[in-house]
Amino acid sequence: MALLSASAAAIEGQGQNLSTFGPMRYITVPGDAAYTPGGSTAFAATFLMELWSENVTVTWVDGFGMSAGGAKTHTVRYDVATDALLVYDLTGAEVGAGDLSATTFHLHITAE
Repeated sequence: MALLSASAAAIEGQGQNLSTFGPMRYITVPGDAAYTPGGSTAFAATFLMELWSENVTVTWVDGFGMSAGGAKTHTVRYDVATDALLVYDLTGAEVGAGDLSATTFHLHITAE
């Protein structure tokens, strides 16, 4: 998945939300037009290095996706073992391959 295909710098440059509270980050990222099952791999190893500008250990990520109309459409979870960010529908099933570009994801990230 390339939900996080835009770098942190690009997200900040587009005026997206990036809030910092010590070891926590709250970010808003656009959905990907080509989500693949298995999620966004190397999430902490790549994307989060740009947010923290240092090596961090991600301990928790959760969040949700919203449609342009403001309805909650997805949930997001982080798999620590595979360093992957996964997207689920509201029934709890992982989303299959597809276009998530109409979805905005709001993520709460905790690291140490």
